Amino acid sequence: WWRAGLACGLAACLAFAGWRTITDRTATTDRGFTLTAPQQAPPGAGDPVADPEVVLAHPAPEGLEDSPTPEGATPAALADSPWWSTPAYQEAEDHAMDLLAGWRFENPYRMLDLRSPHINVVDGLRRTWTPPPCDCRRLTVWIYGGSTAWGISQRDDHTIASELARVAAENGVTLDVQNRGLPGFHHWLEAERFAWDLTTNPRPDLVVFYDGVNDRFWQPDLADPIFANLWDRSGRSEGDAPDGPPGASVAGPPQPRSSGLMQTEEGVRRYDAAREMSRATAAAAGVPVRYVWQPERYSRQFVATEPHFDTGHENDARRGSQFAWEQLADDVIDLHDALGANTDPIYTDDVHHNELGSRLIAEALFDRLEPDLRRLAT
Repeated sequence: WWRAGLACGLAACLAFAGWRTITDRTATTDRGFTLTAPQQAPPGAGDPVADPEVVLAHPAPEGLEDSPTPEGATPAALADSPWWSTPAYQEAEDHAMDLLAGWRFENPYRMLDLRSPHINVVDGLRRTWTPPPCDCRRLTVWIYGGSTAWGISQRDDHTIASELARVAAENGVTLDVQNRGLPGFHHWLEAERFAWDLTTNPRPDLVVFYDGVNDRFWQPDLADPIFANLWDRSGRSEGDAPDGPPGASVAGPPQPRSSGLMQTEEGVRRYDAAREMSRATAAAAGVPVRYVWQPERYSRQFVATEPHFDTGHENDARRGSQFAWEQLADDVIDLHDALGANTDPIYTDDVHHNELGSRLIAEALFDRLEPDLRRLAT
């Protein structure tokens, strides 16, 4: 299960909402303020860098060797989560992540519905913890992202989306958070889905895009073989492809992949370009948006009990992670340090984490969103 989620784009956000009748949004009262920053040039616009020196904030110790979680073993981050190794959870997550079952990557607007004790998908969205009924002002928040937002290795009530709703409730703010994250998503896919969702659902009070790892790593010549393999597994590639029309030709070979920090810079630039799409959609609909850069294993201090690589590989990856957050535009909420000085095993691989990680990230996210949420609630 984890290989499928990791292979199709390492990260990744969060749940509950059905298809509703298209409604007229022009009658919605103007809130009088916007949460997006003025349009600006992406950082690093111009010529690519030539892998500048990066002084690591959290270098890995010397002498490390590759140390993945052994096949069939429970990751240290999930040692205190007995539900994770039960058939009820494993079978449900395997089903949700299987291209032949719940996951429809070639139709990225939804995941097939699923009912189980720990993972439930309703109308294509992961179920999220919801505050009890009240006479208070309730805010609807949509959260988009990849597999980290969707909630791999977490139960429904403990994804980042659920924990955000719970943290907000503890602080007197009532949020109905809808988890619109899907495994493998990058911001350009989220931007397309966001535009579609606005045509079929009542407008939310706030939209949060939770991104980072997928956008940082994705390149066409890296992703295409992965997608081709998934397509082959679906059984839809059997038989010979039809000939093209007269004069048609196959495109030339892909351009050589960039590497090192140049790859990271290109990823951040592509992320900023995709954000122009979602920003324009949000402005047209009058919906406030917030952009969030996620933490990852490489963005905090080294924890020996988490799966890791040798020292050289570790530090190369940490250098790329740090270079990415240093390139972010001013309107991006940078949560790379959301786990702070915590040294508990949290990550099950380079990006997916346990439920403690969801709670810590939700606390940091609410701290950054609280002023806007309280304004929206007035």
